[in-house]
Amino acid sequence: MRPLLILPLSALLLGLVSVSVFAEREPDVELPAAATTPPTPAVRHASVPAAGVREPRPEAAATRRAIARAYGVWSEAYAAADDRALAAMYTSDARLVSASEQTIEGRGNIVEFLAAQRRLGLREPAFETLEVVAVGDIAYEIGTFALLYEGAADADTDGVAATTAREERGRYFSVWRVQPDGGWLYHLGVWSATGASEDTADTAMLR
Repeated sequence: MRPLLILPLSALLLGLVSVSVFAEREPDVELPAAATTPPTPAVRHASVPAAGVREPRPEAAATRRAIARAYGVWSEAYAAADDRALAAMYTSDARLVSASEQTIEGRGNIVEFLAAQRRLGLREPAFETLEVVAVGDIAYEIGTFALLYEGAADADTDGVAATTAREERGRYFSVWRVQPDGGWLYHLGVWSATGASEDTADTAMLR
């Protein structure tokens, strides 16, 4: 008969605890690997103007309206031969470069030049702004002009008075300066003639 193996009580307790732990342990679950592809960023769709359509900045649009009003005031002053009102449209050191490359400096000289053009028969100056770019207190403008000169009345073969006329057309580049009151004054103008009508008179545009 084999002798009984008597284990200490502490060893028996340790064995029971080990069996209980392994019995209650849940089986290992294999977790899926983390995704390696980064998430697709959200795309924001900006509004894009239609092809060929330019949306002016708000300040540029406001400046363009102010310049259009200034041209309206200028035309009224010129038609009324109001030299004082015309002078108020220019900066004190304004310059005007004519199509014949003559430079007129100072608002007083510019007003005298305009009076001379009126005496030569300039009756209906018209201006059309094509584009305005405002940078701080300066505005740059490009546009076209049409100037109608009326010549002296002549008698035709039937003794009926006839008036010759000439229309000058061209392009211009202008610089405007904003004033403390928010108004804009004409500071620089460069004119370039592109053509004239068939009926000519002895008058010259911006000479």
